[in-house]
Amino acid sequence: MGFTEKAVEKNARLLTPDGRRTWDVWDRPPPSPPGVVTAFHLVFLSSELGVPPEQRSPKDWGEVIYIEPAPAGQMLLLTLFVTTNEPILKPKGDVPSVCLASLGIGSDRFARLVAYGAPEDDIPEIIARWASQVRTKAHSAGVALPPGAFGYLLERRDDGVRYIVSARVFSN
Repeated sequence: MGFTEKAVEKNARLLTPDGRRTWDVWDRPPPSPPGVVTAFHLVFLSSELGVPPEQRSPKDWGEVIYIEPAPAGQMLLLTLFVTTNEPILKPKGDVPSVCLASLGIGSDRFARLVAYGAPEDDIPEIIARWASQVRTKAHSAGVALPPGAFGYLLERRDDGVRYIVSARVFSN
């Protein structure tokens, strides 16, 4: 992941200290199970979903696939898997899931995007720490964050799988 050349032209502070545009370079975690690499998770806590039902105008959102919030104590995961052949991917346990996309990427490999629920675990605490750090840095830099500001946190699990969480910087 990295910033575009245009973004860097507008804001040179986006470059790393050694002059690179990269934010993070993906190193492939080991397959688990065999033939399946969990490439990336997009994490959505129910409290952070951005378009509530009352704002879903068919005129503006007619081609959108809605995924409803997970039950209390659960979060919604969209996981990008890289697989050999095209195995059927199912989350552990009896969890509903939906494959949103499957794309052949050559050499008998597929990229599959699967949505399913999972326990929140420590994600709310991670978000709270991160949001506090963002507010502190913004305040130190003299930047006023609007009350509805969202941010994105890129993290890596202990098993090497990366995930992005989108969350409000200020809680309601």
